[in-house]
Amino acid sequence: MNKVIKDILAELDAVASPKGAGHGIQFGRHRPTRASRPNRRWHLFLAVIAVLAGTTLAAPVRAQQAVSLASLQISIWPEYDRPASLVILDGVVASGVALPAPLTVRMPAAAITPSAVATTGANGSLLQATYTTAADGEDIIIKFTTTSAAFRVEYYDPGLVVSGDTRSFAFRWKSDFAVAQASVRVQEPVGASSLTGQPALTPAGTGEFGLSYDTLNLGALPAGGIVSEDIRYTKSGSTLSVAAVAPPTAPAQPAVVAGGTPRWLPGVLAAGALGLAAAGGGAFWYTRWGAKRQPAARRSARPAGRGRTGPGRLNQTGAQPPAARQLVSGAAPGVTNRPAATTLKDAPARFCTQCGQRHQPGDRFCRQCGTPARD
Repeated sequence: MNKVIKDILAELDAVASPKGAGHGIQFGRHRPTRASRPNRRWHLFLAVIAVLAGTTLAAPVRAQQAVSLASLQISIWPEYDRPASLVILDGVVASGVALPAPLTVRMPAAAITPSAVATTGANGSLLQATYTTAADGEDIIIKFTTTSAAFRVEYYDPGLVVSGDTRSFAFRWKSDFAVAQASVRVQEPVGASSLTGQPALTPAGTGEFGLSYDTLNLGALPAGGIVSEDIRYTKSGSTLSVAAVAPPTAPAQPAVVAGGTPRWLPGVLAAGALGLAAAGGGAFWYTRWGAKRQPAARRSARPAGRGRTGPGRLNQTGAQPPAARQLVSGAAPGVTNRPAATTLKDAPARFCTQCGQRHQPGDRFCRQCGTPARD
């Protein structure tokens, strides 16, 4: 690829020179005219762009093809929670693969859709992953990107055959990536007996849920390799394993009702609505009738009208003028310099025309309500 690019660059350099033949490029007897040189230069430039683009696009393809797994465990659980076989694929991406890494996992077309596609979180929990599916002959390809080394794919294979008390299941799966260490792990259904596999399975004792398991070590698995396992066992009845290992319990008051709504939520909402209604009614009663029960002296201190400004009244913005604020603070606004000889006996008695409060000699405003004093 580098040699091709160098040859193209040498061609460009020769075309750009006014002496084309002098740079090692022979055009025959007829040298190209000045008009033909730009076209040839443009074609060579496009060729360089095409080569560079091909090189750039090839890099992600090579990176995707390089994805491999350090390990893969294929778990097969016949008649666990459905009259089918639950298949669980637990894989770990090889340490040399950069993350996030794109993955493609196959399942039989009869499975229709995966039941779970997940990656592993920092604490070991499974996090649901976004995926797409595409049909490919008798398979469905699941495409997703893993952001962690470990991932899981689950689906139900409906290929379980029931004939009286005899059960049989032929498992077939194709790997789209190389696996350093692959294995198969089969869960024996509750009530099953005489379980055998082809290739032969090795009893592994009791595992999760107190059920028995059998394993098969596959070793290294190449990209495109096919895993085959034929399982046969005897079982009477149709009881599923989940019913025996985790019997359903019916709590007296389930926390969630149909539709995902907590049972206690309607009661809380109703109580909240009643509380708001009571608060609103109290506020309405107070504003409607409570003001009429105020003391006469407090009612007399209200402003006489809107839009007027002056002591004891609100201006148009709702703020009290300075004189009114001084009245509230207990000061005596508007008091003039009175003659020293003026006393309460010498001055005629004056009263406020608004609230009836007696004016002191020299008062220009009522000390009670702020109304201007009249002589």
